[in-house]
Amino acid sequence: MSLIIALFFGVLCALNYRRIGGFYLGGKAKENAWYNSRGVTVFCGLVLYFFLFWNGQKDVVSVLLAVVQSGFWVCAFRLVGYDSYLDLGDHVYKDDEKLAPLMQKLFKTQWFGSFVYDFVGLLLRFLLPALLMAFFRQSMWIVLLGILPAFVYLFCREFDKRCPELFDCLRTSSKAQELEDPSVCRFLQKDKDLAELVIGFLCGVIFYLTK
Repeated sequence: MSLIIALFFGVLCALNYRRIGGFYLGGKAKENAWYNSRGVTVFCGLVLYFFLFWNGQKDVVSVLLAVVQSGFWVCAFRLVGYDSYLDLGDHVYKDDEKLAPLMQKLFKTQWFGSFVYDFVGLLLRFLLPALLMAFFRQSMWIVLLGILPAFVYLFCREFDKRCPELFDCLRTSSKAQELEDPSVCRFLQKDKDLAELVIGFLCGVIFYLTK
């Protein structure tokens, strides 16, 4: 039964993670609708993770701890930008303002935009908040949530590049369809979209099983 509930939370977190990533109900045409606003999707994420972190006790301390943890996870793990490290070897240098000083110390200029630079940037981007959460919750399983995203993004990018016909079977729309009809929902269109679904699912499952 607990596994079924964990899978249920995994699906909910995958949908929420993807919603924050740009999946609009009703397509691009409804981007400015209230139910597609960033505030609504973030609030839903905060509520969702609150129930994952809450231990069921109704005392003030337990509730506040769950609120703080959900706020930290949604903000630090999900909302802070990481698009700069989605190039993954495309040799397009776009620095991330949060990690730029650290990355510039770790790498020489000729490495900027390389696969190694992008991969390490993604690894650090997700590992740092995961380590803080793992220390606070005393669960090394959460460290996986900091390590896996870099590999997930890499796999999804390479999957799209190396098996485009197979990846097309997963797409719910194409860029051309979205341009022709703004009401088309871009649920899974890019490699990034698939990665967001996978990472969100892992968050829900792991956090429920480590409650």
